[in-house]
Amino acid sequence: GNEMNSKTKKMKLVNELINLGKRIDKAGFQPIALINDLRTDYKDLFVVDFGQDLGGFYENSNYSFASNLVNSFIEKNEWYSIK
Repeated sequence: GNEMNSKTKKMKLVNELINLGKRIDKAGFQPIALINDLRTDYKDLFVVDFGQDLGGFYENSNYSFASNLVNSFIEKNEWYSIK
């Protein structure tokens, strides 16, 4: 029903957020802020104006700065437990 559709949409956004964090990490950036630069229409996730929030670029970086920001946001907002 409608509740399942809403939960499916939410999980899609969570997965998009996780994948975005991984892509930023893989590209070698170490963002100082990430979540404030995101917008959603509840169907897709959009990045708006990273600017200096994207942080420095580090070639061959194995750090997970973006993924850590994403995971912290998801845990803090309990996205997985929202119905």
